[in-house]
Amino acid sequence: MTIEEIKVVSFPQDRKLIADSLLIRKLVFVEEQNFSNDDDDGSDARAVHYTLYRDGKPVATVRLIKEEACIILARMAVMKEHRGQGYGRYLVIAAMSDAQRRGWEAIQLSAQVHAKGFYESFGFSAASDVYIHENIPHVLMRKAISNDVYRYTDKGVPFVEMRKAIAN
Repeated sequence: MTIEEIKVVSFPQDRKLIADSLLIRKLVFVEEQNFSNDDDDGSDARAVHYTLYRDGKPVATVRLIKEEACIILARMAVMKEHRGQGYGRYLVIAAMSDAQRRGWEAIQLSAQVHAKGFYESFGFSAASDVYIHENIPHVLMRKAISNDVYRYTDKGVPFVEMRKAIAN
């Protein structure tokens, strides 16, 4: 697997990168999963956005939002035709690594229940009962950020390539 780059941007640093992230979210959440048409929860302006590019095109995105008690990992989305290739894993590792670098200590997310095992593979644990959001079952998950972020790399992906992807 070759990743062209992961771009990290804070709003309004680069409106094109924010637009790429919003486009992926609209296609995945609104069009594919039938979420309400309003993806704007007011958090984009204070979030750090991560967008993964392949062949010059945005294919996956996630954001981190700093809250008082912890960091929220939210709006994780991978374009349908690019799922199953490890891009979501790269983004979670990039976001956790960046959160660790910034000195943040805990991270939480609201996972769609079908993705719970994916997040458990990073050490997240369920912190709530299942609840419904946008007609889809979700569960709140939490994790302390530790110094072993890179142990979550796929065995087939060389560490150097992983480090380069995260550094961009």
